[in-house]
Amino acid sequence: MILEKNINSIKNSRVYVYLKVRRFLTSMLYLTLSLFWLPVRIFRRNRVPEKVERIAILTKLKIGETVVTAPAISLLRRKFPNARIDVLCPPVVRPLFECFPEVDNILTDVSRSTLRSLRAMNYDIAINFGFRFRETLKTKLLGAKCTLGYNYLHRGFLLDYALKMPMQAGRPMWDFEEDEQVIHQSMLWAQMLAVLGVDPAEMQPPDLRVTNVDVWRKVDDLLDASGIDPSKSFIAFHPFQSNINYEWELSRWSALAEECSWRLGMPLLLLGGACDAARAKTIAENAEADVMNLAGKLSLLETIAVLYRASLLVTVDNGFAQVADAVGTPVITLFGPGSPWIWRPYRGVNTVIHRTDVPCYGCRQDRCHQSTHICMDAITVQEVVVSIERYLANDVVALAGARRTKRKTTSIHTLS
Repeated sequence: MILEKNINSIKNSRVYVYLKVRRFLTSMLYLTLSLFWLPVRIFRRNRVPEKVERIAILTKLKIGETVVTAPAISLLRRKFPNARIDVLCPPVVRPLFECFPEVDNILTDVSRSTLRSLRAMNYDIAINFGFRFRETLKTKLLGAKCTLGYNYLHRGFLLDYALKMPMQAGRPMWDFEEDEQVIHQSMLWAQMLAVLGVDPAEMQPPDLRVTNVDVWRKVDDLLDASGIDPSKSFIAFHPFQSNINYEWELSRWSALAEECSWRLGMPLLLLGGACDAARAKTIAENAEADVMNLAGKLSLLETIAVLYRASLLVTVDNGFAQVADAVGTPVITLFGPGSPWIWRPYRGVNTVIHRTDVPCYGCRQDRCHQSTHICMDAITVQEVVVSIERYLANDVVALAGARRTKRKTTSIHTLS
């Protein structure tokens, strides 16, 4: 009863009303613009080309968002095995697409001059893996015979197939009805390709493959130099997210490292980007345990290789939870503002820890509007340690090789 009262107060709050109004006005703006495009849509007959030789994929997604597109791209390759698939993406995610065996060519320069030259490629299909109008416009400017993408807030009206998107993007979890269906983001992209004759039911988990031998050699040498045998079990921590509201307190990561070192006696590894190096140093220094800090010392490909070597990853709701799952490593993910039903690691031996007994759980907002960060603060060190010990008790971590051949469904631990 108290939880229901608190949720109703948030729904009526000034911030939530502002977000709803902004969303409505944005939708109305693009709906109005789409009316000017209506004559073109009426007289143009949309159809998928009978012979597909060239496919372009345009995306501006981040690391984790890119990983969850892998199953859809795999379905696309199976549908068109002889087609050339080109990806236009930001430079930061280029290493990820290099791990996609289905992709033939990767372009990171999506300027106007590049788009003009790409029109000469005569793409048969251009797909927008994104939600912004700018990506919709660039997809249309490729000049493909068939363009498709989601019509999120009416931003996809220029596309030949502007598909209706399930109304789950950006909505807080407590805003969903009990019988309302929520699908994983990977399935969302797979369903988008159904107009091309792809069957979303055939979707397989993402599978990243690092083929660069030099990367593996460097990673193994670095682990050896850090006193960690790559062939034996070790636990990796990745405590960071681009949005600090999705993070756990640094002191709790230090306490978790101490508990794991004392109870399990396994080597511990700390991962993060260059911007996380200072905070990673704080965690390692405050932990009364031997923690190898590699934050800021690895490239994206090298981080993927380290996660492949790891026996377990403990992290928050960030892109590397998806990366670890895609290379077959078990993941324990701590969720706060995010939605575990949409953004959990898709499959694999994974556990999600989140709390539903807080008044704003799953708000999915970039900025916390509470006096304290209660959704993440409610997760205790002891709860995470218990989840880690559960893996050990089931020999999941000890038998690291088995996880790559036999995968289990993600379990979501709702703590209340």
